[in-house]
Amino acid sequence: MFLDSYVTEIRSLETALLKAHERLAVEADDEALHDLRIAVRRIRSLIARSAHCRKTKPCAKRRPRWVG
Repeated sequence: MFLDSYVTEIRSLETALLKAHERLAVEADDEALHDLRIAVRRIRSLIARSAHCRKTKPCAKRRPRWVG
């Protein structure tokens, strides 16, 4: 179901965002800012795709490559 996969993706991206934020706060590594930006970009893309799918039914089911 679309909603289940959407929630799963959002939770996964939220986890990635929070982990990157924690690493950035303690300056754990140089890639933390990059990872944070990537997580934000992916969340924005997911929201935009969701809005597009609501407007144009049926929307093709695509599984993003970042979801395991």
